[in-house]
Amino acid sequence: MSLLLVAETMADQQQYKLRRLRRPKVLKSEPDQDYAQRRKAEVEAGFVYSGLWRFLRHPNVFCEQAFWAAMAMFAATATKSTSDYCVFVTGPALLIALMWASVELTESITLGKYPMYRAYQLKTSRLVPCLLRTNAHIVGSAHKHQKKAE
Repeated sequence: MSLLLVAETMADQQQYKLRRLRRPKVLKSEPDQDYAQRRKAEVEAGFVYSGLWRFLRHPNVFCEQAFWAAMAMFAATATKSTSDYCVFVTGPALLIALMWASVELTESITLGKYPMYRAYQLKTSRLVPCLLRTNAHIVGSAHKHQKKAE
């Protein structure tokens, strides 16, 4: 659970740094110009796609969901009562469902603001960390999305 908190903090920090760099005044005054230059492509794209964001589109949300799932499992195994078990599992399950709805809204807003986000969506898993997708998988996903649009 500690590792999940550290990973969530890292993901949030990576996103915070990019948002800070998106301000033109900050980009010019950034003490580490090399760092700013390396992140310039992400600044122009409008979203983070390196670091933990390379493996999934919402690493901070995944880590938080995994944290609450682990908490529920820990609490459920510590109790002997079935009714207590339901209480310990229901709360995190509802929280996770709420986060999924939030991610859906966030993605639709981001896709509307940043056209390059579509390519990132095709290449990167949404909420489950995995290896980068192959070109065949990307082309197949693009084909499915095109058919839905038609």
